[in-house]
Amino acid sequence: MPKLMIVDDEIWVRKGIVKAVDWQGLGLQPAGEAADGEAAYTQALIEKPHLMLMDMRMPGMDGRQLLRLLKEKLPDLLIIVVSGFSHFEYTREAILYGAFDYVLKPVKKTELTQVLARAIEELRRRGICTESMESRASGTRTREELGRESLLSQAAVSRLLSISESIVQEIVCGYDKPLALSDFAKKYHMHPDYLSRLIKKETGKNFSDLLTEYRIEKAKELLERTNYKYFEISTLVGYEDYRYFSQVFKRSVGMTPGEYKHRTG
Repeated sequence: MPKLMIVDDEIWVRKGIVKAVDWQGLGLQPAGEAADGEAAYTQALIEKPHLMLMDMRMPGMDGRQLLRLLKEKLPDLLIIVVSGFSHFEYTREAILYGAFDYVLKPVKKTELTQVLARAIEELRRRGICTESMESRASGTRTREELGRESLLSQAAVSRLLSISESIVQEIVCGYDKPLALSDFAKKYHMHPDYLSRLIKKETGKNFSDLLTEYRIEKAKELLERTNYKYFEISTLVGYEDYRYFSQVFKRSVGMTPGEYKHRTG
């Protein structure tokens, strides 16, 4: 069964892709997620995925550097670039460096399924399957051993991610309410500093950045799709002080809510 890894520095993009992939229909197995190039490179060498969905613009090691390294170490890996229109130059370079294909943000399920299906067909054409790639990577280990290791690895990852995943889900469901790291620390009986490091390690962002990022994304959706007044949108996404909301929005997006509305309306 082909294994797919997802690499993007935005957790909401990663989660959206996970939901958009037809795992069962395409016969794909998750090979994990990564929030930056360094983590993706390390994890890819361990997991040996067959396919990778990868953003080109990431902090630290960007997609171009990662692509070159992976092509050297994992030549059979098929990389599909995920890119926005404004970053299309990166996508063009990715194709030159050997990326298999690309999809544009926002990722659409139909388009993603078509691209992944083509990639899977290419794997079959090359005669590449999970068993053959694992045997090259593991020497004489049996399929049963690999299966047990995979299950143990998945269980460990699930335990590590459970708390941060719960917090992310609470942000998604309650972004319009007052949320504080200290409250979550009390809830999970953890020191706030430790919880902050855990969230940073597992998502690539600290708690306040995650919350702000999601609130601003929801504000952008409301600006694009509704006629709510700006102060109403501020309240709907969890900011009681419109002036503060406007400052945060401009710092995140590079323009005021009014300017964004004008540009996208």
